[in-house]
Amino acid sequence: MVCIICYESIFKTSTSSSTPVRERVDNPPAALGCGHAFHKQCIEEWFRTSERSTCPTCHKVHYGTVLKLFIDIDENDITAEAPRGQTAANSSSGSNRGGRKKQTAKRGGSRSGRGRGGSSTSRRDADNVIDDLYLHLGDLSISQGPEIAFMSAYGYSSFLQEELDSANSQLEDLGDTIKELEMELQTKKESYEEQLSLQENRYNAEIRELNRLSIAHRTHIVSLQRALEAKKEYIYAMEHY
Repeated sequence: MVCIICYESIFKTSTSSSTPVRERVDNPPAALGCGHAFHKQCIEEWFRTSERSTCPTCHKVHYGTVLKLFIDIDENDITAEAPRGQTAANSSSGSNRGGRKKQTAKRGGSRSGRGRGGSSTSRRDADNVIDDLYLHLGDLSISQGPEIAFMSAYGYSSFLQEELDSANSQLEDLGDTIKELEMELQTKKESYEEQLSLQENRYNAEIRELNRLSIAHRTHIVSLQRALEAKKEYIYAMEHY
C-alpha cells in the first residue's frame, strides 16, 4: 500500500536476513473519513498547502482532525529469531487465527505470482504487512464485533459523535433564532397592519367629511340660483307693470 502523496510505502518495513521485521516510524499511517489512507504527516501537510481539506484520491472534503490508523503493532510483532506467525495468542482465538493465516497466505501467494519474474523484496514485505493487517482485523471482528473493527481500522473515534452533537446543537440554535425572527416579523406585521387600518379609517373619515361639505355647498349654490331667478322675475314684473 503506497501513499500517493510521497509515493512511499505506508507500512514501512526492513529486512533482517530472510525474515521481514516491521519498524516503528515517526510518520505513521492515517485514514480519512472516506477510507483512503496516507502518511499522517503527508496528509497534514497536504491540507496545510491546499485551499480546502480534500482527499487527494477522491477529492471529498475532510472534516475534523486526521487520526492514525488504530492498529496494535505490538500484538503481532515479528522477530528474526521466531518463525513468521508465531505470536502470543490466547487459546480462544488461536485456532481461528490459524485458519485466517492460511487464507492470507493464499492471498499473499496470489499477489506474489502477479509480478514479472517474481516479486521484489519490498513487494513481499508489503504483502506480509497487509496479511498481518487482515489478521488484526479478524481479531477485532471476533473480540469487538465487525462494526467496531471497521471503525477502529479506519481511525474513526468519538470525536465524530462530538462533532455531530455540536452540529445538532447549532442546528437547534438556528431553529430557535428563526422562530424568534418569525415572531418579531409577525409582531411588526401586525403593528403595520394596525397602523395601516388606522390610516385607512382616518382617510375614509376625511373623504366622508369632504363629501358632506361638497353636498352642502352644492345645495347652497342651488338655493342662491333660485333666489336670483326669483329676484330677476320680480324686477321684470315691476318694469312691465
